[in-house]
Amino acid sequence: MVGAMLEEDDTAMLHSLGRHACADRLHDFLAQGARCGWCAHPIRLRGHVLNAADGRIVFSSHGFPDSVVLKACGSRTSCGVPRAPRSTEATPGT
Repeated sequence: MVGAMLEEDDTAMLHSLGRHACADRLHDFLAQGARCGWCAHPIRLRGHVLNAADGRIVFSSHGFPDSVVLKACGSRTSCGVPRAPRSTEATPGT
């Protein structure tokens, strides 16, 4: 019997799950995944935002899993959003 092959993205996800579970940060990891809709190709934002007036840090990605904020890429198919059904009925007046 031949075992199932995992895709590269699946392998990376399993490694991340294991790493965060061992570090007792699994809840944070799962919450971040949910916030970006479990997008398959999220944009990874890292760093901080400074207040222009006084240079204070007003936001930092440091407290997030892997010190990265995940933002959905915006592609509906990458985020698992189903396509709107196509109507087969004729539009009135056409």
